[in-house]
Amino acid sequence: MPPTVFTALEKECENDFSEKQFEMISAVYLGIINSPELGQLPEDAKAKAAITVFAQLTDFFGGSAYYFSCLDGFLLKKKTESIKKEFNGRNHEQLARKYGITTMRVRQIINGCRVNAAHQK
Repeated sequence: MPPTVFTALEKECENDFSEKQFEMISAVYLGIINSPELGQLPEDAKAKAAITVFAQLTDFFGGSAYYFSCLDGFLLKKKTESIKKEFNGRNHEQLARKYGITTMRVRQIINGCRVNAAHQK
């Protein structure tokens, strides 16, 4: 990513947060700027939203140790749902390219076949 990606966030934070806190805010900010729904917001609004989400997480989890598990299962389910929704009967290859999978895997998803998680990536 270009270094300018975080310019608006750095301006909003202005050294008010520790390095670790800024790292977490940056992760939230990346989620916002990569979101199709939120990506159209002005840069300063995205930065403020990231800080607000971080503040909410801090209020909710503050003082406790929390383990963030991987989202592989959740993301896989969303990808599968999207493929089924976007399938028009003839676009196997297009969906395979879009989602970085084989056309065989697209066919398996459409047909409802289950394979182990190692073959789904």
